[in-house]
Amino acid sequence: MIPVTIETLVVNPSNAASLIMLRPFGEHKSSGRVLPIWIGPHEAMSIGMAIEGIKRDRPLTHDLIDMMMEALSLEIDHISITRVEESTFYADIHFVNDGEEFIIDARPSDSIALAIRRNAPIFVNEDVMDIASFPYILGKNKHKEEEEIKNFHEFIESVNPEDFSNPTEE
Repeated sequence: MIPVTIETLVVNPSNAASLIMLRPFGEHKSSGRVLPIWIGPHEAMSIGMAIEGIKRDRPLTHDLIDMMMEALSLEIDHISITRVEESTFYADIHFVNDGEEFIIDARPSDSIALAIRRNAPIFVNEDVMDIASFPYILGKNKHKEEEEIKNFHEFIESVNPEDFSNPTEE
């Protein structure tokens, strides 16, 4: 399993699919890869709020689950993105309660939203990283690096999930 961190979250303001980019760190950082995962608008908002530490007067679904976990002394050991089939990603949440471990299948977006709230590590299966990740290349020149980041963000904001549809399916 490869430990990852959230590189960026691109929220689509038109209430359509958003994108979360995961990047390996530690000994895997040198791979220079990122894993893009399309997520729903509500999950993107929830993840963004958790990253920014924004609290609402009334709890959102992930906040409610977090509060229930706290009340039940339930901890997340880690989450793992376990596989990808076509364009669908699968994840597991690894819980610990009174020293006992158990695993629940979940969407990556929900898993990440909870992992952020519980400060739990995020891992990606090596096969998933091999199949679905992309090179993340930045120049050594600071100005060039900023320009590449700007261009990358413009590209991400302009792309739609439909752009990746299989032409044989049309």
